[in-house]
Amino acid sequence: MKVREHQREPLRRDLLLGFILLILLMAVISIKLIKLPLSVPMAALGFLGVLIFTFPYILSINPTLLKVVRGYMEKKPHPLRLLPAVLFLLSQLYLSAAGLFTLQLFFTAAVYCFLPMLLITAAKRKSPSFNLYDALTVLCLWLPIEFGCLSAASLPPQHGLIGVYQLVGLVLLIYFFFVVRELPPAGLTYRLKSKEIQLSIQSCLVFFIAALILGLPTGFIRLSHSLPGLGVVVGTLLTIAFFIALPEEILFRGVIQNALEQQWAHRANGSNKALAAASLLFGLAHANNHDAPFLDWNLGSLGVWHFPWVYVLLAALAGVAYGWVFQKTRKVTAAALTHLLVDGTWALFFNG
Repeated sequence: MKVREHQREPLRRDLLLGFILLILLMAVISIKLIKLPLSVPMAALGFLGVLIFTFPYILSINPTLLKVVRGYMEKKPHPLRLLPAVLFLLSQLYLSAAGLFTLQLFFTAAVYCFLPMLLITAAKRKSPSFNLYDALTVLCLWLPIEFGCLSAASLPPQHGLIGVYQLVGLVLLIYFFFVVRELPPAGLTYRLKSKEIQLSIQSCLVFFIAALILGLPTGFIRLSHSLPGLGVVVGTLLTIAFFIALPEEILFRGVIQNALEQQWAHRANGSNKALAAASLLFGLAHANNHDAPFLDWNLGSLGVWHFPWVYVLLAALAGVAYGWVFQKTRKVTAAALTHLLVDGTWALFFNG
């Protein structure tokens, strides 16, 4: 891949920052692995697995690198099939070594890796703008993870800190939509300006006012019984940042809200409608959680659905906060910072 002269310095800086963050995250993962009841070989395999599948994700948060890869793709389209194949092969090697391989998981993973590739190819042929095939690609990468279809593929084996295919799907999402389909730039960069950080903090504070008003009277939010130590704080924030906040913001703000803005660009208040739609979808995506209070809906022969209405409502409001930050900064990482502040504060101080 050819790197132009003006790209070298920003590419080097962002790669260096990515490597530093990867090292910090892997240090946290190492500590977590040591505390798990794993044999040394399984712990080592878990560490290697997390490293292999986290490496391309963390380093791809680099706008210059994505441009370089895109330029290479324009000249040689065959790598479109290469990345899903490599990720599928690596995942199957891990599952075999970890004793997790089954034929059902093999075929489910094959569909998960290759069906989105076929759909994104069809999307590219249909039109340069976001279309039905793009939407189906998003659903194929998101819903199997949401419903736990591939949860048996855990990292580390039997003690899942993260799912193999959560990371595989995230890499494919970035690749398909920011390299192959070239969605409008979503600010996939770790470099944030002080004003962008201030917006993230302000948005978090405004959301927390609403969250406390709704969450305390309903018993959804409860103060923690003890304050965590510094090590717990750092470890919790890093894992939330890279395994929850940033992945969810890439999906809901970087792809979904971004694509809706593109589609509704000529409508009145199209940007705000895209924010509202993505936030509502984000809220509903949390409807499979089991945090009281519930609304019980009788579904007949299907049983009773315990709908966590406060969780869904707060998640939708949080989506508005994250989406607003993305709208103002055009950086998905700024939205992820707000997400991290919300989830981190909740996990550390309101988990009683």
